[in-house]
Amino acid sequence: MEHLNSFVAVLIMIIAYYFGGRFVNSTRSDRKYLVSVAAGISVAYIFVSLLPELSDAQEYYNNKKNEEAFQLQNIIIYLTALLGFLFFFGLENFIISKREKDHAENQTHSSRDMVTGIYLTGFLLNNFLISYLIVYWGNSNSALFFYTIAMSVHLVALDYSAIKEFGAGFKYIKIVMMLSLIAGWLVGILTKFPEEIEHIATGFIAGSIIINSVKDEFPKEGSNVKYKIFLFSSILYAVLLILSHDFG
Repeated sequence: MEHLNSFVAVLIMIIAYYFGGRFVNSTRSDRKYLVSVAAGISVAYIFVSLLPELSDAQEYYNNKKNEEAFQLQNIIIYLTALLGFLFFFGLENFIISKREKDHAENQTHSSRDMVTGIYLTGFLLNNFLISYLIVYWGNSNSALFFYTIAMSVHLVALDYSAIKEFGAGFKYIKIVMMLSLIAGWLVGILTKFPEEIEHIATGFIAGSIIINSVKDEFPKEGSNVKYKIFLFSSILYAVLLILSHDFG
């Protein structure tokens, strides 16, 4: 029963990932509203909860400083967040550049498969870390609740983007993506990593969420995001986070 809450959280994420993605990629006209709600919740969670968590994680390192501490220890969490941001930004840039080059040179299907494999490997890592950190956030029911909601809608938005990118064939790959969520949770409960690793993983996934939110969820020309819905859901979720009195 010790890990029941975190197991339920993983189950909610998997259900949201499977059915939510199918909904927003359907022909239903109201799918745009779900995409906008997902965008608003993700962005609010980043700025109201996740960024303060990075500050708390960095404070942990500051309190552990000693004579042998390396010079960058006082900003290591922020550097890790930057690494996560740059990793997924570079991944997206590589995919776009490679696709344009292959199209111009009429490359073979195997080349496109390699690009797809690299892209999906990055998001397997993303899903793994999201579910791994469920155990870390599970120390507080309030924090776990808000984390689960935010990550569930974030996964829906990622699924929406992936199906637009790769077409209907992605539904078969999605099984592996869902297994990575289970794997991350299992590693989290079966393997007790040092607290430093958990903080670094939080930094990395924060950078990942920030870039993916900007890339796939933030309103832009030609997107499916309806700004009024985006604005309302973002403010509402921010207020809920504030009222919860739990920012970590």
